[in-house]
Amino acid sequence: MNPLSNSPSPSSSRALPVQSSVVQSAVRFRSEPLTKGRSFLFINVQDDASQSFGVGRQKKAFLSKVSHQRRKKESIERLHCIRDTKGCQGTGTATESFKEAPTRQSRLALTGYLGQDYMGPFDANSVTTTTTRTKCSCRPESGIDGTVVRCSFCHRRHIRPYYEPGLTGDGGGSVYDIASGLLDPTMPINETTSRFQVDGAISFALRHILPNLRSSDMTGLFQTWNFPYEGDDLKLYTFLWSIRHQENVLRLTYGAPEDPAKLKEQLILKGLTLRALRKEIGHYTREKPIDSIIRCMLVLAVNAKDRERIYREPSPFTPMFMGLHVLEAYGSRDYSFLHWTVMYKLLEKHGGIETLRLFGLAWQLSITDFTNAAHTLRKPLYPILDVYGRKLDLHPPLLLFAPYGCGYSGGQWQTPGSGFNELVFMQQPVHGELVTVFCHVGELSYVMDHMSTRSCDAQLLDLLGDSRGLVHHRLFSLPNEDDTSDKILQQLDNGPSIGGGHKRCLELYHTCRLAMLLYATHVTFPVPRSIAVRQRLLHSLWPRLQSFAGQGLSSLLLLWCTSVVLIAVDGTERYNEVLFLFKQLCFTLKVTSLEKLLEILRSFAWVHAAVKHHYPKMKGYFLANYKDDSLRDG
Repeated sequence: MNPLSNSPSPSSSRALPVQSSVVQSAVRFRSEPLTKGRSFLFINVQDDASQSFGVGRQKKAFLSKVSHQRRKKESIERLHCIRDTKGCQGTGTATESFKEAPTRQSRLALTGYLGQDYMGPFDANSVTTTTTRTKCSCRPESGIDGTVVRCSFCHRRHIRPYYEPGLTGDGGGSVYDIASGLLDPTMPINETTSRFQVDGAISFALRHILPNLRSSDMTGLFQTWNFPYEGDDLKLYTFLWSIRHQENVLRLTYGAPEDPAKLKEQLILKGLTLRALRKEIGHYTREKPIDSIIRCMLVLAVNAKDRERIYREPSPFTPMFMGLHVLEAYGSRDYSFLHWTVMYKLLEKHGGIETLRLFGLAWQLSITDFTNAAHTLRKPLYPILDVYGRKLDLHPPLLLFAPYGCGYSGGQWQTPGSGFNELVFMQQPVHGELVTVFCHVGELSYVMDHMSTRSCDAQLLDLLGDSRGLVHHRLFSLPNEDDTSDKILQQLDNGPSIGGGHKRCLELYHTCRLAMLLYATHVTFPVPRSIAVRQRLLHSLWPRLQSFAGQGLSSLLLLWCTSVVLIAVDGTERYNEVLFLFKQLCFTLKVTSLEKLLEILRSFAWVHAAVKHHYPKMKGYFLANYKDDSLRDG
């Protein structure tokens, strides 16, 4: 029986409709004419003695060869379409589209069909978005400076390559690569930056940089710091280089292997940024805003080191909201002293930080400044501002977050932060506005403890970040040991009758301020590199607590300070000394249970989520250690 016969075999053959293109191609290559109408192909017919096994194998091989040739032809056409549409900007109705770029698997498949010699140096990353083969609408243009290339679709000489003298690159791409399938299709074309994958940089910024700055104001930040650049090369290169630098920082942070191509691109962008900065400073006039120069210097100051990862040192506390408002990123870096100093002097010369008009720039600069102040334990240089460049002025935390269910309802506990009013009732009281700063840290602690157990949207988190920034900016700006006592205490009187009381009140204020800085930098404003800060604060704080213990002084404020120090020295050699002082204060103040202790600590500043892992150990002190004769004798 003929395998291609139209007569079906009712007993041992299986009829298949000729519907696939592969079978139709096989039929067309046969010399025997087929009858009109529905055709059938019979394979592996075994009822005829004349049909041998070899004939069936030949038919299978023939069909496989035809199918292979057809797939090869389609692969060649697809490759030509990809190459033709690259760099060509056309209009009209799409006749053929490819929704995915050639992946490694598709490249291997094409190599298998076409052979490695035919493929040549094919770049799998050359097509990254939806590409359509359309009728080319480009027009030949004259008067274009520099080298031009021909459109690969219509061969008209009109497109200038993206590479320029002095820059590396093979010029294989087109200036239109940057505008193909972008997040912002109206973004202007820049010939120099078309090879820097601007679309990928913008996508990275939208996913990893801008949300960590301010999630609720991400649109304003994107529209201001992103395109259009309006001929501002300094703004353009600063944006691109900062993104590539941050991308490399995250790569180092998560242990990803280095990418030499990315590092090379980052160095090129940094060189372009510095060159644009020198050019901008050389041609600067007071008629033009200084915002682009300040932002470039800020980026250079923060990103001083090329190989610096984001990390957080071990801490005896377990804080929350560690990455809010880029605290995790800005707090783990060493700033460039040169760029920071020049930027500060330049701002002072041109009217200060309030003169900046670029959306979010003044806020970012103030946040960066007092984050650095927390690490170096100095006073902030700039006032705290909002995203519009205005001085930030918010209600106290308990009142501000009352509509969000974080208001304090009272009850058996005292109002958070009210314990610091002890400084007002001393023999020589501390100024009321200074005590209010301590009270607001206590209120913020209550709010953060409450919000750590609930889900927060972007607007609420940004409001929390603003409140946290304002409260801690005031805390870091408090008078220190270098300021005169009249800035701290009221009713100054250096007479012999109360001279000792004046000194004791001043020392109690400094002890409270140091303990609050220790608490804030580990709990409410947790700096990533806390070891050096903790050691420096403990070095100044512990002798003061010992001095008060030697004088036989005890108060609830000293108990709060000692409790913070006790947790901070956990696991160190000084722990037993601090523990003895803590037990002595609890015995004197008749604090006999953990519940009573926590009630007192909540009236100052305390976040349960950050210290609750120490509660079992602290509870053991009350159960077993208050019968010691040493405490009674003390």
